[in-house]
Amino acid sequence: TEFQTNSPILRAIARGMAWLRMLDEGKVSSIHDLADTLKLERKYVRYTLRLAFLSPRVIRAIMQGQEPDGLSLASLRRLTTANWSEQERVLGL
Repeated sequence: TEFQTNSPILRAIARGMAWLRMLDEGKVSSIHDLADTLKLERKYVRYTLRLAFLSPRVIRAIMQGQEPDGLSLASLRRLTTANWSEQERVLGL
């Protein structure tokens, strides 16, 4: 399987996971501190962090280029649930 490693969506997911790791490891103390450290808007940091909680099935589909038609970073950031089954249902997987 060929992975779409140059995808802006995958880069954003990886960024969210890296930022979550910074929080988990205590390199920053809060989302506010993370945003200040990165010199980014808190809202952007919060939206990007939420991508770290995407269903593995959703991430795998994106990596394999099999994501639902019309999937975008904006649509992923609008997800309001951390429940993987619900994410998959909302995104049409």
